[in-house]
Amino acid sequence: MGAFFTMYAFINRKSIIAKTIFILGFLLTLSLFSYLFELNSDTLEELLFWNHAQYLALPFIPTIWLYVSFRFTRYKIPFKGFNVLVWIIPIITFILVHTSSLHSWYYTSATMVEGLFNHALELQKGFWFYVQMIYAMGMILYATIVYFLYSLKCSLGAKKVANRLVFASIWPWVGILLGLFPEMTMGILFAAVFMPISIVIFGTVLFNRYLISIKPIANDIFFDVANQGILVFDYNNYLIDVNPYALKSFPFLKQYLNYPLDEIINFVPEIGKIKGVEHLDSFEFQGKYFQTHLSLIKDSFGYSIGSLFTFIDVSENHRVLETLKKNQSHIEYLSVHDQMTGLHNRHYLEDYIANLKPEDYPLGVIFIDMNNLKMTNDSKGHLAGDLLIKNTADLIVTVCNSNDLTVRIGGDEFLILIRNSTEMDIREKMKQLQEKAKDKGISFALGHSIKTQKVSFDEVYRQAEDRMYMDKDLKR
Repeated sequence: MGAFFTMYAFINRKSIIAKTIFILGFLLTLSLFSYLFELNSDTLEELLFWNHAQYLALPFIPTIWLYVSFRFTRYKIPFKGFNVLVWIIPIITFILVHTSSLHSWYYTSATMVEGLFNHALELQKGFWFYVQMIYAMGMILYATIVYFLYSLKCSLGAKKVANRLVFASIWPWVGILLGLFPEMTMGILFAAVFMPISIVIFGTVLFNRYLISIKPIANDIFFDVANQGILVFDYNNYLIDVNPYALKSFPFLKQYLNYPLDEIINFVPEIGKIKGVEHLDSFEFQGKYFQTHLSLIKDSFGYSIGSLFTFIDVSENHRVLETLKKNQSHIEYLSVHDQMTGLHNRHYLEDYIANLKPEDYPLGVIFIDMNNLKMTNDSKGHLAGDLLIKNTADLIVTVCNSNDLTVRIGGDEFLILIRNSTEMDIREKMKQLQEKAKDKGISFALGHSIKTQKVSFDEVYRQAEDRMYMDKDLKR
């Protein structure tokens, strides 16, 4: 079974984790097969040969085991030079075992005895044997701790896998520990027995495509580096996980892990929007704008087991949108208003006339044409001329009410349209214009007309314009 999963890792070796597990599985398989041949040996020479064959792999297995944990959890190398230092003891062990006939550092003696199943080696250990055992136990314990720490902080998608690998790492540690007490093991090498159990556990992880497809790792990486906040709630609306982006936006959430949503809402009422069905929404908090989305988490049977609340800071987009809205409003304003005076323009006048209602008639029209604008431009400059136009527009506005329409139709020409008016109303307004113009030192000519439903606006406009020219001639 261990060999099968080793081959499975080899076939699916596209990820760095699968490659590392393939190496681990290969070494474990080599060690186990050598041990099986050792169990079936009949002479001391054969026993020693297969024992040495085991040590082609055994010294390096704890180191590779540790690297598997590093690869899976993305654990950073502890310090510079670690990748060199960690191989020193395995390499020395490899050399000492295969030169054991020249010294007694690893084994002091080797004899053949009757074992539980067949002949067995009785080995007297040298000091380096214990160095290697302590090293092996340390490496595998280190890997177990790495998995355990990772299981505490990883997201839901990878937690089950991490817990399974913690369990897998315990078995070889127990086997090595038992190997230190040969009188209790009856000649059985429990490390060789327990390690295949671990590789099978690793293999089931691979076979179910958790590890080879790097799904939990990819999910966990996305959870950590996603450019959006992610809050995970269980079925009872308890907050069980928060990613770094969410903590950056709402640092206080860290202290509310495993707290119910209702308590969190006391601090951030806007988060209460996530209660209910799936939706897309947004909220504002402390001057920032967030777009949110709620997704239900369902099991393989389709039952809801929690919810995933995501949000992203769209403050910049919101500012851009508000600017665009203001610009759009300004553009719309300019399309119907004269930029210099703020009065309505000819374009708006055309729409106004087209949308007149019967109750708006009779419609009074006053035509205003400024005097001496050209003279002012020539003698005092265009800035003075522009100021004269603005002052005239302001004067016109002062005599009009909200029911009147004021329009600048040309450089020095204006119109006032008075709904539901009489001849008397129009003349009274013209009188007010003349009096205020006299007070302000402004001169203009006036003409008027009255439009009924039967008369076109063009005809009324020409009539008011003609009367304006008559008034202008009289004032010369």
